[in-house]
This record gives sequence, C-alpha cells and structure tokens, in this order.
Amino acid sequence: YFARGFKLLGPFVVTIQKIMCGDLHKFTWLLFVVIVGFSSGLWVVFMTQDPTMYPSFSSFGLTLFYEFQVAVAMVNLIVIPNEPTPVVVFVLYVVFGMLVFILLFNMVIAMMNDTHLRVAEEREEVWRAQVVA
Repeated sequence: YFARGFKLLGPFVVTIQKIMCGDLHKFTWLLFVVIVGFSSGLWVVFMTQDPTMYPSFSSFGLTLFYEFQVAVAMVNLIVIPNEPTPVVVFVLYVVFGMLVFILLFNMVIAMMNDTHLRVAEEREEVWRAQVVA
C-alpha cells in the first residue's frame, strides 16, 4: 500500500493488487469447489469402513480438512497395512492430485500471466491516477 507513491514500485503494486483481487479470488473459489467435491467422494467411500481405523474420515468436516491438507501437500494418503483399502480411494486420490497439482496450479499461473500482460499496458496510467487520488 505505501509503496504506491514510488515510481519504481507503484506500477508493480497495481499489478499485484489486480492479481490478488481477481485471479486469486477466482482460483480460491474453484479450488474450494474441487476440494468439496473430492471430499464428498472420499467421505462416502470411507462411510463403509470402520471409523476407528480412519479417524481423518469420520466426519465430513474432518474429511474436508484432510483434503485441504492434501491439496497444499501437507499430508499423504493414509493407508493402513493389512487392511484392504477400496480401489476407488486410490483412483480419487490420483485424480485429485493430478487435477489440483498439475491442472489448477498451472491454470492460476496462466491467469496471473494474462493479468500481468493486460495490466502492463495500462499500469502506468492507473498508478498515476492512484498517486493523485
């Protein structure tokens, strides 16, 4: 915010502001929809399993939090040895990983690049208008 007054940093602040308010907002909602969808699928699958064996999937809220952790690469899939895990869990996990890590993050990079190119043409004028205001 305070860097807007400097000629060197002001146009970059405008670009970052447009990226954060536009692209990241859209990406956050899209990621939320994907996480809720895959959490619903995993929760339905793990409802048929013993809840004491998989405490991370005992309620929908915990499943949603677990999928968020998977989306930001904090945890891996929980697999208990000597217990059969349904094959659909592995399929959902692989599809979720490919969709989030490959497709969605590349999409947000492309959206930011597009915003940067669009704003690069007009950011000097927008910056001057913000300094005057």
